[in-house]
Amino acid sequence: MMNYTIFIILFVLLSAVYLYLGYLSSKKVKTQSDFFLAGRGLTLWPLSLTLIATQLGGGAILGVSDAAYQYGIYGVFYTLGICLGFAALAMGAASKLRSFNVGTTAQLFEKLYGSPFLRKVASILSILSMFGIFLGQVVASRKFMLGIGVESEFIFFVFWGVVIAYTVLGGLKAVVSTDVFQVIFILIVFTAIFLFVMAQDAFVPTNFFQMFSLRAGSDLSELNYTGLLLLPFLFSFLEQDLAQRFFAAKDQRTARVSAGISSIILLVFALIPVYFGVTARDFGAIDSSRSVLMVFMEHTVGTIAVAFVACGLLAAIISTADSLLCAISSNMTLDFEGRFFKKDRLLLSKIVTCIVGVGTLFLGRYFDNILSILIQSYEFPICALFVSVIACFFVKRGLCKEAAGVSIFAGLGACFYFHLYPTVFPREILSLLISLMGYGVGMLWNRRKG
Repeated sequence: MMNYTIFIILFVLLSAVYLYLGYLSSKKVKTQSDFFLAGRGLTLWPLSLTLIATQLGGGAILGVSDAAYQYGIYGVFYTLGICLGFAALAMGAASKLRSFNVGTTAQLFEKLYGSPFLRKVASILSILSMFGIFLGQVVASRKFMLGIGVESEFIFFVFWGVVIAYTVLGGLKAVVSTDVFQVIFILIVFTAIFLFVMAQDAFVPTNFFQMFSLRAGSDLSELNYTGLLLLPFLFSFLEQDLAQRFFAAKDQRTARVSAGISSIILLVFALIPVYFGVTARDFGAIDSSRSVLMVFMEHTVGTIAVAFVACGLLAAIISTADSLLCAISSNMTLDFEGRFFKKDRLLLSKIVTCIVGVGTLFLGRYFDNILSILIQSYEFPICALFVSVIACFFVKRGLCKEAAGVSIFAGLGACFYFHLYPTVFPREILSLLISLMGYGVGMLWNRRKG
């Protein structure tokens, strides 16, 4: 069980810290560029920690521990895919992103392909994708709160009200400030619990190879390797909340090195929820409505420690959610220049951020599966946009908007088709191949026109 008094005290204190950091950040926000790009001045460690925060959410902790309970070490595939993406970014892609000098990934379609229309298409796909991932964090928080016995709708809305408030106040500056605090808090809490549990012989698996075994009745064929490993890897090149940080980096070297640091820290940390999930098998069958991680905690540590873990998990969810909220509003306001608020784009940015945050809260009650929401949110933009965006990294000149257009709609159509008519071969790879073929067809079409 959890000490609810300690939990509420910690919850209130942390909420106050987040709001205070948001307030301090708001004093430095004067323009829309400050709000979405933090003045393009992020240094190495703040950038590294905020990159970790974008991924250290409900999926990377709650979702991975649930998967590890079923599939052992293979439950780490989701985080491994993210880490591989970060490693690829560290090899040069992050520097390239910074060099583009844009505000959103979708802007590449106008700046490099010369197509305002494709920019809007890419932005819509990005918005829908990040909205789904943001929705996953809302679902994770609701499921988690119910799992620890916090059934109060008031606490749930206060929790998300704080997130929305400090994001609206300070934009990316506030998000980075709170991310640094949250990631340090999360790493300290979970590392301390992990070391404590490892020291208790009764709770260490009797055989290390249990980490590589399945729970009775589980089947590895049920695990979507392609979805869990490939999609997070590919999405790292497209994800607006990640790209937004590289766009905001002080320079190209800072962007590249921070991606490498983030990859290493995330991969090492991922072994902790995997270990917790596998060891939770010692406590018998766990109802699917409950969090495997919290069941493990209730059996292994004291009530005060459980309260710290609960606040650490909520911090993890926040650290991803605020990034997504800021990224969604950046796409909506930077990529869709409307007739309203022309003189005060900063006010428009704050209004959009607030509306998106509040709207997602009410939708969250209609969904349940965290990892499923995340994977579905990755899939469509990857199949549609990946080929065209990757071309921007390797082709120095002569990018063809016809090629990008055919590639986007071919990949999107293929993804829909293979959802309706599944095949033995992974639909993600088939859709990407069709998107690549579409890019080639578009290039040939352009040459014939010329």
